Amino acid sequence: MPSSSVLPITRRGSQSSQMAPKRNRNASESAGARRSPGDDITSPAAKRSRVRSSTSAPIPPAGSPPADPTPGEYEKQSRESNVCVALEVPNNVPRREFPKRKDETSKGMFNPGALCYRNASLQALFHSPPFYHFLATVHQDCDEQANKCVLCALREVLYWYFDSPGTKVDGDGGTAEVARRTLETFTAACKQHPPHDQVGAREIKKNLQSDAFMFIDYLVRERIANTKGVNQELFNDFFELGIEERWKCRHCGKISITPRQTVELGLTVEFMEKDKTQHVLWHLNRGYFYEKLGLWCDTPTCTVLRAERAGKDSKPPLRMFTRRIKRAPEVLVVRIARFGLVKSGNSVTVEKVRERMQVLEFLNLNPYRHKDMKDDCVYRLDGAVGHKGKNVQSGHYVAAVRNEDGRYEVINDSQSIVRSDDFATMGAFNESSDTNGAEFDPYVLVYSKY
Repeated sequence: MPSSSVLPITRRGSQSSQMAPKRNRNASESAGARRSPGDDITSPAAKRSRVRSSTSAPIPPAGSPPADPTPGEYEKQSRESNVCVALEVPNNVPRREFPKRKDETSKGMFNPGALCYRNASLQALFHSPPFYHFLATVHQDCDEQANKCVLCALREVLYWYFDSPGTKVDGDGGTAEVARRTLETFTAACKQHPPHDQVGAREIKKNLQSDAFMFIDYLVRERIANTKGVNQELFNDFFELGIEERWKCRHCGKISITPRQTVELGLTVEFMEKDKTQHVLWHLNRGYFYEKLGLWCDTPTCTVLRAERAGKDSKPPLRMFTRRIKRAPEVLVVRIARFGLVKSGNSVTVEKVRERMQVLEFLNLNPYRHKDMKDDCVYRLDGAVGHKGKNVQSGHYVAAVRNEDGRYEVINDSQSIVRSDDFATMGAFNESSDTNGAEFDPYVLVYSKY
């Protein structure tokens, strides 16, 4: 399927006392003081040291943010690999702490039929240390029952995931499964507060297959962000990527600067027309941080020029857009544009883009920082969602995650969890016990600030 025929789909619409279920909260709080969102947390062991805290030495910048290029410079940069700076991980840098948990072992999640998208999405999020930290420190005084509050139900699933040994699944190699009642309560809460999008709402209410990214976007931007009592500034620091868009009109010289949040949660990686075997950052560099867009300037000079060209060349001239990061969230969700709208005559269908894209363990976004931003923008991949099938309404989802030992695991609902020392597992999902000869394509990547 030619990539040029595919158009991107727009958005559809611890043992820490704070993580204890409501019925145990008083007893838990008596055991120790509450933690604040700014407290340090202890991360699970990993192959490489985890860094960045308010007191630790920062990663040496990989280089100053590049100046906005001219179109000619951009074309040259697009042909050279040095635009994407390689990450150098320093040694002996203190790690951010992470709340102590009773049972670090990854667990399976029961799938009653078509909820693999839910299970894979939760697995990828749960294995991101800052996501766990955020949920452990917010929304502790809700009066709603868990089956009526999505955030309460989500916190309870997460609590029992890491603070209980789980329930052994008979006949499947002794895989531990998170308590099914907590997942049932969570699903019931989602049905009480479905997505604003009608398609997504119908899929959740009827227990149908849904889109893993749309589900994550719904959880984070619709439910967590809008839950009463959640501090918006804290939420933005953890989940929202803030950017500045800049472009210069070559006809009148006007420079337009617009600060904004990304339209979708995190970053969306579009496949370029060439070099489809390149890595995620290569595509982001050429399709997002530097992007050519056709548009007119609104100055009087360009208004006159536009009127003169009417009827001759109605297409707006291409402008070079540059985007720079002004706020780097603790959790960065990256969606690979796997599903697109395909025009065929008068009809439009949703089809899957099967092109390959290399997944990076470390995502160094330092070259794309705004000039006023001093924080490092280096991320480590802790969870990924893979999809097998022809379209979003069919097929199967699995998760690949980084466990407490720094190894990699493929988690397929409640089936036996397969562990690997090879990072390629995170991008290929080739250790799953249910591949049936078919490949899982990386779809949603959950990165944690490193």
